[in-house]
Amino acid sequence: VEQLPQAGASAEALLDAPEVRLGGEVLATYERGGAQFEARLCSFGEEEARRFNENLQSLMRFYIDAHSPIDHTDDRWRLLTIFEEAREGAPRRFTAAATAMVFSRFVAGGIRTVLKVCQVMVAPTHQRQGHGSALLQLLYDHAATQGAVEVTVEDPSASFRMLRDLVDLRNCRRLGLLQPTEGCESQPLADEARAAARTALRITDEQISRCHEVGCYSLLQRKLAGKEGPEAEATAKPFRLCVKRRLNKKHEETLGALDGAARKAELERLYQALVAEYAVLVARVQEVPTPAGAASGG
Repeated sequence: VEQLPQAGASAEALLDAPEVRLGGEVLATYERGGAQFEARLCSFGEEEARRFNENLQSLMRFYIDAHSPIDHTDDRWRLLTIFEEAREGAPRRFTAAATAMVFSRFVAGGIRTVLKVCQVMVAPTHQRQGHGSALLQLLYDHAATQGAVEVTVEDPSASFRMLRDLVDLRNCRRLGLLQPTEGCESQPLADEARAAARTALRITDEQISRCHEVGCYSLLQRKLAGKEGPEAEATAKPFRLCVKRRLNKKHEETLGALDGAARKAELERLYQALVAEYAVLVARVQEVPTPAGAASGG
């Protein structure tokens, strides 16, 4: 969300929630920029929660492509919202800073749970303050308490994909997973390392590959320092070929419809776009704020 609609109810009214309307479970509280924040997870069994969500949906339909309202009668849906509490001295009141819809689905014959994250929104007044990453970390922490095996994201935008990568990379570093090792830039990730990351992080195979490749890309850039010409090409080639093999498999259907030259050009385009993202991630990974999951729970 970059801006809110000017017509109809004001954004403040749509995102405001008095204390009486806040139900559900408090997952965490934290302070940022001198303000107090509280994260709540609620179902739609209460009328107050449904009414508040209607306000959110009226905003989301302007900014989420192919947006469709959720089915409130399906008990598998939950709403996670980070609220900012009004400053001391004001009436006890909360304003939504970030929200996400979460859907639980069962896999493996109903014995395992996957959480699907949908309709993520950060209010314009709270963007670039770390609330989006706090929201995602809270979802990961909630997945762990629920015994979920994976957290997926429905049709992530480019900006949310970057945020997701940053949170996942920080968790990898915190847990010592998928860290770059000598020679990793020329080899696919070992099955044992992939399985360990999947169990500990609850992220998809695609995300595991991205985190692994970002680390390898960072290592490669250090190796390329001071090199140029054929020497630089020989150093970079193993990583490029390894990543392109993965991309070729991922986009097999699209690439298979192209002839040789066009296929090669499209694969190169996909690779260059990907490493451009990796370059940004390497530069930004140190900037990711402390996850809200480290704050006090309710």
